[in-house]
Amino acid sequence: MNRKMTIKKLTFVALVLMSLVVIISPTLAAASSGSNNAKNAMMQMTTALENSDTTLQWNYAEYIVDGRGITFGIIGFCTGTYDGNVLIKHYSTLNPNNNLAKYIPALDAIDAAPHTAADGDGNPSTAGLNNFINDVKNCNDPLFKQAQLNQLDQLYYNPAVSIANNIGAKNCLTLAFIYDMCVRHGSNGAQAIVNSATSSLGGTPKTGINENTYLSKLISLRDAELKSEGLGDVDRDTGFKNILTSGNVDLVMPFTFVAYGDTFTIDGDIGIDTSSSDGSIIPTPTPTPIVASPVAVFSAYPTSGRSPLTVTFTDKSIGSPTSCQWNFGDGQNQQPRTRRINIPELENRPLAR
Repeated sequence: MNRKMTIKKLTFVALVLMSLVVIISPTLAAASSGSNNAKNAMMQMTTALENSDTTLQWNYAEYIVDGRGITFGIIGFCTGTYDGNVLIKHYSTLNPNNNLAKYIPALDAIDAAPHTAADGDGNPSTAGLNNFINDVKNCNDPLFKQAQLNQLDQLYYNPAVSIANNIGAKNCLTLAFIYDMCVRHGSNGAQAIVNSATSSLGGTPKTGINENTYLSKLISLRDAELKSEGLGDVDRDTGFKNILTSGNVDLVMPFTFVAYGDTFTIDGDIGIDTSSSDGSIIPTPTPTPIVASPVAVFSAYPTSGRSPLTVTFTDKSIGSPTSCQWNFGDGQNQQPRTRRINIPELENRPLAR
């Protein structure tokens, strides 16, 4: 993120980068998020959607041509959406000699390149990742599992708990759906859908809106988002709809869950001992106070055209930053996460990312 470059004068092409400064403060998700078994059920539901299995697929890796590069691991980390690189770097702090660390330079290059696929969220490039899939499939290091669990919580589950607490959600099904949105859309994308539901209904469960009504609105809005993205997973919400209709909002197990037409039994058994302390334990479902470790990332579109060029910058940061600043090189820090600016000229202009 500390790369610097000088953009030379281009007659018709302007490549635009800017700096994004993330300011973070301690965050506490204090409300209860259910028992370990309830969290296990939520993880089973999402892994059924991601990997067509209710046990965690530590070594799953596949190029599924969805604009996000290679999808891998227990909840579909992707090489083209930043979280794959975050995972490998975290794993390398646990085991610096791991066989996946060699891909970090290639992942850095992919992260630095434009992300214009998958609704502006992905970079489909797999440059430098020729044997990545095989290496993931053959990585049996327990610390690789632990790294995945840690990042599942850090990037997706803890933010989902925070969002659920903020809207006053009490039902496990609501948290499960928000968690799945965080996995599929990122915590910022999930928050945007929640904000739309709150605006549409004029409130949240915390302010008196019936929680099932609120969840139904969330599902409807997410349906629309999936349809607009056009990535072939428009029926991702079917299982959640069925459970809401059945009334099992507390996720009392066992129950059936439908994922893309297949039926799975959710029983809380995710294939590991969640009560042990041998390195494979799932972090407690009620997060302790943490200082988040966000990663500042963004997309810019378009990245070429005639000058002056109007460019849309969109914050894609992960790790639930509490605030951010945009620096467009004009001495003014801007707060909005999406902003349109006019670039009249880019001659020998140093910009940092």
